[in-house]
Amino acid sequence: MLEDIAAADSSVYVELFRINPGAVSDTLFHAMEAKARDSLDVRLLPERFSHMTRSISRYLKMRKSGVSVEEWHPRGHFFSNIWEVNRRNHRKFTLVDANVGYIGGRNIADKYFTEWNDEDVRVTGPVVGDIMDAFSRDWKTAGGKDDAAKVVKTVRDTLPGAFTGKTAQLVLDGPAERFHSIQYSYEWTLDHAEKEFYMVTPYLAPPRSTLEAMKRAALRGVDVRLIVPEDSDVFFIPPLIWTYFKELLSAGVKIYLIGGGFLHKKVFLADGYLYCVGSANLDFRSFHTNYESNLIIYDDEAAESRKKEYLRELENCREVSLDEVRKRPFFKRVSGWVIRLFARLI
Repeated sequence: MLEDIAAADSSVYVELFRINPGAVSDTLFHAMEAKARDSLDVRLLPERFSHMTRSISRYLKMRKSGVSVEEWHPRGHFFSNIWEVNRRNHRKFTLVDANVGYIGGRNIADKYFTEWNDEDVRVTGPVVGDIMDAFSRDWKTAGGKDDAAKVVKTVRDTLPGAFTGKTAQLVLDGPAERFHSIQYSYEWTLDHAEKEFYMVTPYLAPPRSTLEAMKRAALRGVDVRLIVPEDSDVFFIPPLIWTYFKELLSAGVKIYLIGGGFLHKKVFLADGYLYCVGSANLDFRSFHTNYESNLIIYDDEAAESRKKEYLRELENCREVSLDEVRKRPFFKRVSGWVIRLFARLI
């Protein structure tokens, strides 16, 4: 990403959910400021309520260097903004020269690059235009006055081992959308899977229809696997996640716990032809409340490559048994179900 920004000759746009002080954010901001001083169009769009630790003075410094900064939050009167706090912009985009895009689940903080297990993809070609359109709409919603660049050139990717000529689809969702596109992409793929459906998510609190789709797939013989973290960055997430295990395991879904640093990836794979990565967790908030973005890649080569990585990840996991779920201490089971009452808000 830093190499792409250093090579930029027209624009750098960054949209993020969370930015924490540290070496990673300083490095990114210095790279953006350097390009702004070279008279490039440089824009930063952070989510206002997710980076309280980032001081106002830092953004003022960036503005002085020529970086345009708008903080995401739908405009409105005081009381409407209180409600809108719950509707978070969870998207993560980086766009360079309207030719190269990054999309995934990683925020900008040291732990995302040194301690946590996360995943992004770098894309070139026509799909970057869709990401540009999404950034442009978000920029204007946040109060930006001009559109982002619209000209997108097809770039030949020269990275070693890069996949080329693949079909990619940007899937956006948000509370104002009529249909829950990201939720439906999960459920459609589960309902059409014939051999396998593999998932990775840090937070598990799916709507009932998604839960039923997972069970249906497993019950008709699809190899459905789910990796979730053994520990979490939020203390009440593990008890909540465990409340779904008995129902899923009873239907034949295989569940794995992974340790060694918090897992923050949001990925699903199907039948060796589909690979999805993005910002959306497998929960109510991502499906119904947040503004989210996923990228679905339809290609055998890319999907099989990611499947091999998934199988390597399983080597660092332990499988959960139905017997283990049944033997969980009474207090942990009760606390999980109490937390689940608020699953739509978590």
